Amino acid sequence: METLGNRIKKLREDEKMTQLELAKCLFVSDKTISKWEKDNSEPELDIIVKIGQLFHVSTDYLICGISNDISENISEN
Repeated sequence: METLGNRIKKLREDEKMTQLELAKCLFVSDKTISKWEKDNSEPELDIIVKIGQLFHVSTDYLICGISNDISENISEN
């Protein structure tokens, strides 16, 4: 099952960012990013919104895995 942590890691890696680079953008530590990506903790909602803005994805995608592309969601059901 894909998790919030998996999605954050994939988005970060797709942008060729390190955990430290992402951490600096979000004003958290790289250890915090690592915890999120390992699903040992989750970001606060305001941080989830910032992650969505940074990577140009919806909070629905981050939290639930729902694609920004409506046609993809319809074909999955």
